[in-house]
Amino acid sequence: MDFSNRVVRIKEARTSAGASIIQKTTKTRSSTRTLYLSDDLHALLLREQQRQQQACIRADRDWDDTGMVLLDRHGEPYAPNAVSLAFTRFIRRNNMPKITLHGLRHTFATVTSAQGAPLFDIGKALGHSTPSTTGRIYIHLLDQTHARILDRVASVMK
Repeated sequence: MDFSNRVVRIKEARTSAGASIIQKTTKTRSSTRTLYLSDDLHALLLREQQRQQQACIRADRDWDDTGMVLLDRHGEPYAPNAVSLAFTRFIRRNNMPKITLHGLRHTFATVTSAQGAPLFDIGKALGHSTPSTTGRIYIHLLDQTHARILDRVASVMK
C-alpha cells in the first residue's frame, strides 16, 4: 500500500501449499501492476490501517508497517485460505448470493465492460498481458453492444 500516492502495488502473490504459505513474485510480468485507489476505498483502507495500529498499541507491540493491508491480531499477513474463509462467512452471514473471491474478478470485469470500459483497460487492472485474455475468460454475457447495434439498424430501416 502506498497511502500517500493513493495506490496499491501488486508485486507478489501469496498462496498455500499444504501447511506452508508461499510468497513469490507474480505469475507474469503484466500481473505486477499499480492500481489507483478511489476516495472510498482509500478512506476504508486507511481506517483499517489505523485500527490495526491501535490494536498493536493496545497489545503493547511495536507497529511494523510492512505495507500489507490485511493483518491478523499478531500483525502478520493472513493466510490466503483464512481470507477466503472469512469472505465466505461474510457472504453467508449477510444472505448474499454465493460468490468466491476469484468470482469478484469476473464480476469486476463484466460490470466494467457493461459500463463501456475498453477491454485493454480492464485487462490492465486484472493483470492480463492481452485484451483477448480478458475477453475470452472474464467478460460474460452482459455485453449489450450487439443489441444496441441491431436497434440502430432497425431504426434506420423504418
